[in-house]
Amino acid sequence: MRDVYGSVRSPFGRRVRGLGLLSGVALGALLGAGQAAQALVITPSFDASWAAAPAAATTVVNNVIAEYEAAFSNTVTVTVAFGWGELNGSPISSGAATVFAGSDFPPPFGPTTPFTLAQVKGFYAAAAAGPGATQVLVTANANLPAAYPNPGGSTGFFIPDAEYKALTGAALDADPIDGFTGYATNFCGGGTCPYDFTGNAPAANAIDFTAVVEHELSHALSRVDFGFSSGVAGNPPPFLTPQDFFKYDCGTPNLDPKFNVTCFSFNGDATNPQGHGQTRPTAAIGSTQQTTPSTLSSAKASSRRSAPPTSR
Repeated sequence: MRDVYGSVRSPFGRRVRGLGLLSGVALGALLGAGQAAQALVITPSFDASWAAAPAAATTVVNNVIAEYEAAFSNTVTVTVAFGWGELNGSPISSGAATVFAGSDFPPPFGPTTPFTLAQVKGFYAAAAAGPGATQVLVTANANLPAAYPNPGGSTGFFIPDAEYKALTGAALDADPIDGFTGYATNFCGGGTCPYDFTGNAPAANAIDFTAVVEHELSHALSRVDFGFSSGVAGNPPPFLTPQDFFKYDCGTPNLDPKFNVTCFSFNGDATNPQGHGQTRPTAAIGSTQQTTPSTLSSAKASSRRSAPPTSR
C-alpha cells in the first residue's frame, strides 16, 4: 500500500502534514489496547539501506515501538522492516509507505485464497471469548454483520499478518516480515522539508519523523482499508478487510466498504461518532485519515505541527 498524504492527526496525537490517525478502536479491539499487562513485542528489522539513516532516526523508531508496545497487550511478536530511501527493495523518492508480502494478498493482487466472512467472524468470536479480551472487542464481536455484500463482487477478506496474529495468537504463514515500511531520505524528495528527529514541535518546513513512523507502523500493524485501492470516490474495494466491519455511511446504519467518506463505529452504529470518527478517502490503498473518540483510543495529547510538504 502507498499513502497519499493530507494534513491530519497522527496516531498518538501529533499533527503533521501527511499523517492519518490510527484508530484506537480498530487496532485496540484487535490488539488489546489499554490492558494492564504488556505483551506485544515489535521487532524492527532494519534493511541494509538503514545504515545511511541518521542515528536519530533509529532512536525515533525504537521510541515509537515502545509507545505501541505499551499501548497493546496481545502475547504476539510482530516483525516490521524499515528501509531508508527504499521500500522492500524498491526506491522511494518522497514521503513514506507500507507494503505487505505480495504472497499474502487474494486476487487480483496476489495468489492467496481469501478468508470467508464466516472464517473472519470465527476469529473474532474466539478472540472475544479468550483471556484478556477487551470490552471493545467483545462489543465489536457481538455486532458483526450477518452478511457483508461488497459492491465490487468479492466478499473474501484479506487479513494482514499482524492482525491475524492478534486475532488468533498464531502466525498466518512463514513470512519472516509482517509488514515493510520505507521512508524517503527527504520527505518532499526535493530537499525542502527535512525530518525533525527531536520529538518536539518541528521547525518551519520540517517533518516530525516520530509522527511519520507512528503512521507507517500503524499500517504495518494492519490499519488498512482497500476501498482506497480504486482511487475513485464511490468505487468498491476488490476485497474486504476486517476494518470494513466498522465503516458506516455517516449518520446511518449502513455499512460501506467503498472509497467514500465514512464514519467509524464498533458497536453496530449505536455510536457513530461524526466529527470524531470520520474517514476521508485518499487516492491510494491504506490511508484512512480517521480519528476516534479519545475514550476509545490510546492517543497522547499533542499539538505538534509542520509546514506543508508536496503531497504524493
